[in-house]
Amino acid sequence: TAITQHEHLNFRVLNICDEIIVQSQIAYEVISKKLPDKNISLVYSGVDINVFSPGRKKYDLIVPSVPYDVKDFDSRGINAVLDLIENNNFSAVIIFRSQAAYKDIKKRGLKNVKLINKTLSDKELSDVMGKCRVMPLFYSEPPEVPLSAVEGLACGCSIVCSDKIGIKDIIKENNAGMIAKSNNELCKSAKILVKKDLSKKARKTAEKYFDSKNMINGYHSFKI
Repeated sequence: TAITQHEHLNFRVLNICDEIIVQSQIAYEVISKKLPDKNISLVYSGVDINVFSPGRKKYDLIVPSVPYDVKDFDSRGINAVLDLIENNNFSAVIIFRSQAAYKDIKKRGLKNVKLINKTLSDKELSDVMGKCRVMPLFYSEPPEVPLSAVEGLACGCSIVCSDKIGIKDIIKENNAGMIAKSNNELCKSAKILVKKDLSKKARKTAEKYFDSKNMINGYHSFKI
């Protein structure tokens, strides 16, 4: 079954499925937590590049997908990114998915940081991402292709990511960001990318690989 929404999931039905295919990172996380033994695949139809587009840069970093549970901060690289912001006085936008995560980070009193704790429409999300220069995705256990990375590229954000992320080769080959294997490399790479304007290369990468119009054809050949 293909799932795009997470608000009305029927776990009784999902529990009898042999394979679950989701098209939303939020749905992926919710189902993985509820049904950890199930075989779950995360696929995307790409990004609407008419909606997601670059804007005038205002912030250094965008942290687009803080997980629901504070316990997941390490595996999703959130703690490393927070240290990066705090120690280097980066300006940033942080987008939350839960009140608990929002409260936890708010306690840190980060300066020059805008906290967004509400559901954003695609247009609102694009407006926010388009104003940011760099998207750090330092996951240790990520989904194969985080949707936030695809949206970020379309919005002209260069990506600094761990070598665990499935699109790392695309990012590297198209000079749309940098790969970091440690917290130290994350810090060095972010400093370089904040000063180096790769927005055009990021955008062209999204147009080449992740335009939804081009990606839909790929679903016809998707096999479990």
